[in-house]
Amino acid sequence: MAHPTKILSYRVVMPHIIIIGLVAVVVIVVILVVAKRAMRNARRAKLLAGAISDEWVAIIERSVPIYKKLPEALKVQLHGLVNLFLAEKMFEGCQGLEITDEIRVTVAAQACVLLLNRESSYYPKLKTIYIYPN
Repeated sequence: MAHPTKILSYRVVMPHIIIIGLVAVVVIVVILVVAKRAMRNARRAKLLAGAISDEWVAIIERSVPIYKKLPEALKVQLHGLVNLFLAEKMFEGCQGLEITDEIRVTVAAQACVLLLNRESSYYPKLKTIYIYPN
């Protein structure tokens, strides 16, 4: 038969060990979430600061009429938003439609015009854009 003092000490120590373990798990989860968010924000900052190709600028000029009327600062902001949008969103052609840069850049630019000069989470629930012919 076990000694009564040993049983009491296990009953006292075990809850403390469990609590310490749970706290450690919570701390690790919080650190991982914060690190993931920081990495996402750094990646987004790089994309937002990036330029787009002359070909994409030409597509936007043809497809987004308001673009030509925007001040240069907003054009630069739009370029970064388009970079981010295209990096984070998937495009899928429906009914056999092949998705081209023309389609992707046009949709991205039109969506991102709405985000100009706004703090945004960049359409967080939008993952895939389905494009139909016509």
